Amino acid sequence: MTIDKFDSEYLEHRKIGLEKFLHRVGSHPILHSDDIFKAFLMKGEEWKEMADSTEFRTKNEGYIKGITASYQLKHCDPRFSELRTYADELEARINALLKVTQSIAAKNRQSYNYYKDFGKSFRYVHVTVLLYIYMMISLLF
Repeated sequence: MTIDKFDSEYLEHRKIGLEKFLHRVGSHPILHSDDIFKAFLMKGEEWKEMADSTEFRTKNEGYIKGITASYQLKHCDPRFSELRTYADELEARINALLKVTQSIAAKNRQSYNYYKDFGKSFRYVHVTVLLYIYMMISLLF
């Protein structure tokens, strides 16, 4: 699902969510007195430099990535879930087909070996019959 980041409805929804977040942080007993939070609210762009000087981003980068990955796994798009289910079913069917194909190939190899030996015995019988006929003819003449 593609989201137009400049859509007025999306921007309004995002604005409301950010306001709720700021109210929650502002009402937190410890975070409301944090210098970086105050700078974010009052000093414009200077808060970024303050936040970068504390190495907050590097400390929490792995934690935030973990939360994001967890959220994505728990709240994935239903289309991907359907596609995953389809792919799993397709894989199971292909594996079943592969087993049947291998079974048929094994039976064909077995039949080939059987008929190959059977063919050899006919060749010997053929030679024996020809010799017998030759002997009979030679006895007649």
